[in-house]
Formats: sequence, C-alpha cells, structure tokens
Amino acid sequence: MAHPSSIYPQKVNIDLASAVKTANNLSSLIREVRGNVRTAEQLAKEIGEKIEIPRVTQLQQKISIGYAACEMRP
Repeated sequence: MAHPSSIYPQKVNIDLASAVKTANNLSSLIREVRGNVRTAEQLAKEIGEKIEIPRVTQLQQKISIGYAACEMRP
C-alpha cells in the first residue's frame, strides 16, 4: 500500500507550488527518519547490541495482468 504522501505529488491537477512544498516536506521527513536510524544504531552499539532486520520472503499470490500478458506472447 502506497503512503498518501507519495500519491499526492503524482496527481494531475496539483499546482507547482504545492508540488514543491510537498517535495520539501518529504525530503525533511526522510532526513529525520535517517537521523533516527543513525541514533538507534549508535545507541545499540553503546549497549553492545546489533540491530538486525530479518529478510522476509513470501510466495507471490497473484500475477499482475501486464506480467501475464508478456509471458503469453510467443
């Protein structure tokens, strides 16, 4: 599911000022999240822990129409 802040800039009827403002807000949000990750990594290092994110894999449940159409072509 896409985040609403990534859908808004893709609208056809958005004006340039709103698009620039949204892009700047998203940029600030990304910088803040990256800063939080660095802080969490530093804290974990201080207490001797390692942050690990397990790799999650699942079987694909549905085939998109575009992909299936490409596979059927001779």
